[in-house]
Amino acid sequence: SLTLGDHETAPDNDYKIHWDYTINKWDKDDLKGYWIWAIPTAKKMKTNKLLTKFWHHIMKYKIQYVKYTLGKDKFTLRGLLYNTLVEQIRGTIDVKSDQGVTFTIQFKDIYK
Repeated sequence: SLTLGDHETAPDNDYKIHWDYTINKWDKDDLKGYWIWAIPTAKKMKTNKLLTKFWHHIMKYKIQYVKYTLGKDKFTLRGLLYNTLVEQIRGTIDVKSDQGVTFTIQFKDIYK
């Protein structure tokens, strides 16, 4: 597994599982919506230990939920809640490539 400062992160294989799941589940606009907030957040995590600790906690359980949906781990309510939170954040950002970025609330079926 990787380490970042004094925070232990998930095993490398978990990140690959999560990445493959995300790429296969989300369409291009969903990914853009995710990257709009995730990339600046990741950059800020390099200098903010509290933010790093917060997102490591969220992603630990989100990855566990992804593994559960793939039949590789047990169900946890926290994993379901955090997965839903992250997907709803992504779902509220609607990217229109020809009109710039607009923020809208989208009620998508996150369990396609």
